[in-house]
Amino acid sequence: MVKLHINRIKESRSDKPSCYLCGKELKNPKHTIHVHGGGSYAVTEEEAKTLEPHTGDLGAFYIGSECMKKHPEIKPYVTH
Repeated sequence: MVKLHINRIKESRSDKPSCYLCGKELKNPKHTIHVHGGGSYAVTEEEAKTLEPHTGDLGAFYIGSECMKKHPEIKPYVTH
C-alpha cells in the first residue's frame, strides 16, 4: 500500500479518461492503479483481496505516464 499524492490541477471536462492523480486528459490511457482507503492509497491486487471492502475500495483508475515518472513509488502498483 502506498499513499497517493493527488494534485488535480486540471479537471477534465470531457468524457475522455483522465489521470487520477493530476486530472489531465489522457489521449491513450493504458495504465491503471487500484485505489483504496477512500481514494488515498494505491494497492496491489493481492493487497486489495485482503482488505475489507467497507474500508473504501474504489476500484481501478487510469494514471498518466507523466505522473508515473513524477511518482516512481507507485510503479509497483500500476497495471497495464
